[in-house]
Amino acid sequence: MYTLFHYLLSLLVPVASAQSAWQEYYSIFGGSGSGQGFIVDLAIRAANFFLMLVSGGAILAIMWSGLRMTTSAGNEEVKESAKKTIQFALLGAVLAIGNTVRLAIESRREEIIVVKLVGVTNGFVGRPLLYTGSIYGFV
Repeated sequence: MYTLFHYLLSLLVPVASAQSAWQEYYSIFGGSGSGQGFIVDLAIRAANFFLMLVSGGAILAIMWSGLRMTTSAGNEEVKESAKKTIQFALLGAVLAIGNTVRLAIESRREEIIVVKLVGVTNGFVGRPLLYTGSIYGFV
């Protein structure tokens, strides 16, 4: 399945895969290789960082709305505004967690293909990803 992410990444790779330049600089960014593998790794790290910021912002919005709801002193307009903010923050947190798990699957795509060729069950492949999503949701 060829996703939009892969398409956009393929537009960047021919320009950015100069081996001599990447071999000098990939260790600075913590990459484990060069060329397309490095760019995919760097893109996944950047997306994970962005999703962590979104999740953190959602948690802060939930806390702020809870404080506003607690201190509303019976003002229905403030309470309704706080409820809407909590709903949108929860939606944002759920979407961020879902995308983080999706990125974890994407980063392990080649491993999953290899173990499926060996003959492991879907549960064996999916269980670590389920645990990862549960941990992200709990934290």
